[in-house]
Amino acid sequence: MKTLKIFSLPKFSLFMSLLLITAACDLETDTPEPDYEGQVKQLLPRVQRNIAFMLSTDMVRFQSIWMQQLAGVRGIPESADRYEPENIHMDDSWNLYYNNIFFQLKDMEYYVNELESQSFRGISRILEAYTLLIMTDNWGEIPYSQAPDYLISGVWPEYDQQEDILEDILTLLTTGISDLESADPNASFAPGPESDHLYAGHLNQWIRAANLFRLRVLLRLANYHQDYSNLLQEITEMDLYSSSGQNLYYPFDGSAQNSNPHYVYDYHVRNTRVGKFFVDLLKENDDPRLTQLVRINTSNEYVGSAPGQSLYGASFIGPSLASPASPLVIASFAEVLFIKAEIYYRNNQQAMADQAFEQAVKASLDFHQVEDPEWEAEYAEVENVSLEQIMNAKYIALFLQPEVWSDFRRTGYPQITPYEPEEHHIPRRQIYPVTEIQNNTENVPLDITIFDRVWWDHENHD
Repeated sequence: MKTLKIFSLPKFSLFMSLLLITAACDLETDTPEPDYEGQVKQLLPRVQRNIAFMLSTDMVRFQSIWMQQLAGVRGIPESADRYEPENIHMDDSWNLYYNNIFFQLKDMEYYVNELESQSFRGISRILEAYTLLIMTDNWGEIPYSQAPDYLISGVWPEYDQQEDILEDILTLLTTGISDLESADPNASFAPGPESDHLYAGHLNQWIRAANLFRLRVLLRLANYHQDYSNLLQEITEMDLYSSSGQNLYYPFDGSAQNSNPHYVYDYHVRNTRVGKFFVDLLKENDDPRLTQLVRINTSNEYVGSAPGQSLYGASFIGPSLASPASPLVIASFAEVLFIKAEIYYRNNQQAMADQAFEQAVKASLDFHQVEDPEWEAEYAEVENVSLEQIMNAKYIALFLQPEVWSDFRRTGYPQITPYEPEEHHIPRRQIYPVTEIQNNTENVPLDITIFDRVWWDHENHD
């Protein structure tokens, strides 16, 4: 495994640059001590909020459209719905990541290294790993080790290979967990509710989240090597979520300045609706989550829009995930259980797979507060559960989450029909933003289409 390059120079921060300029202009003036603690306390909640909005950009919205959980009915989403995205559609998502997440995390890393704060550093590394996985899942090769070149005039970064990026992610998670495990519980400078809006400084919860992110990477590597056998030991030894109360989500209070971004998009932009395949799947099984995941339309019906149909009268996202104060889920207990069910199934541990599947479905219903014992007896308490049943149920439970697209690329489930199936198959990656094509021409892969595969997307799955 190659050594992960750790950025520790203060060149990422405008704040640091101004300090140096001030000192050079007036050497006789006493320079105040830099307020590293104040900087960290401002940066962490800012980055966390940016990550929440990253999950509602076109980058993730296109995934949900291609997975037919959503449908584009006009504007940019409609072009994605018809498999005709343009490079310019990716500029905002790309720039949000590099300008408002990646570099801010690097700023924070410098400050916490100066402060020798293992708790903040551990959280920073885990967030870097999480967002880096989302980016490489979308594009495959992206700038990482040379990404700071974006800050140097006239210099543009080379792209790292996805295989190397996945190793870097695992290193970030390993070192992040180590930081949290060795952090001083009595330290005067530590994350709390004001600075950590996700877990209020509960480091054990961050460790569990990091372990789930590690499992996501290992699933991709297992898919590439077509070998899931080593994951049995991983899920046995990892400290993982044990209840839905430990879920990782960004909270919103419903105010005009702090409302759920899916609600804001549906209320103001209104360019997407829920997909027909997703709605029909819920209706066919009389799923009790239907009323929470899908809103009734103006005809008091639950209706989805099929690929290319652009049905403007179809339903919007339901109140559980798209009300002003709905949380934006990042990682969940239900996901952990579905992963366990898949790993047990792949390793011929059928009874364990059945048990984990039942717990996973019930955890999802519990999250949406729609428990239904009669329905659960038929659809959760399943004997000899299949991989298709596991992945289809996970597809519903992880509605609007990026992992759905990755699961489809790994397993081929759910079995969805692409737009114009005689000409297309389901898209498997994003095209690069126009700013990269225009300015970083020597490094950006120019021949990529949405139908090409990223490195871990094994060719055996269509």
